[in-house]
Amino acid sequence: MHFHILVEGDSEVRFMKKVMPYLHGEQGVVHSWNVHKHQGVGSIPADLNAVPNKANNSLLHNLPAKLRAYEKIANPLNRIIVLIDIDSNVKATFLNELNNLKNTQSPNTDIRFVLACEELEAWYMGDRNALIQYNPNISIPILNSYTQDSICGTWETLMRADDPSLLKPRTPYWKSLNKKVEWSKKITPHMDFSSNASPSFNFLLSNLV
Repeated sequence: MHFHILVEGDSEVRFMKKVMPYLHGEQGVVHSWNVHKHQGVGSIPADLNAVPNKANNSLLHNLPAKLRAYEKIANPLNRIIVLIDIDSNVKATFLNELNNLKNTQSPNTDIRFVLACEELEAWYMGDRNALIQYNPNISIPILNSYTQDSICGTWETLMRADDPSLLKPRTPYWKSLNKKVEWSKKITPHMDFSSNASPSFNFLLSNLV
């Protein structure tokens, strides 16, 4: 099986590059994979058949065209994983939109939609031991205040527990983005992928085997 994994940005790329060897060992021995980075999530275009704007490299903007391209390959050994952060309050409606995309643009291709509720950081929060190994001084009371996979501003909760100085007013947003990349580099190596409290993370794993 060859996995094409479509993600929003750098953090997801780094995360998946840890998950895939855990599941399948060395790249290309049994299974192979590519992780395709985009610039944010974007939105599904109104005209699904339109040629994508080259200046817009967001995931959803380009998804209809990419699904059509995968359909043309028609390789039964390909599996497409589309990983998107999502507010679970709109999950059902959004999944209907995504399934409509699959049915109209790529009906014969193995495509799996995986929604991180609410953000990739929910998967870090599902592994308390990894968070403590990453930062032994992380705030346990703040971690305890979090309800797994809830809609609560997950990355902000993790930031309050790890480095609340980055939540001060007028803090440049790029510093928060850099912190997210740091988490993907420094938390992921400590994670036990076989034991995670996040249902959405475990759903991801079930679609990668």
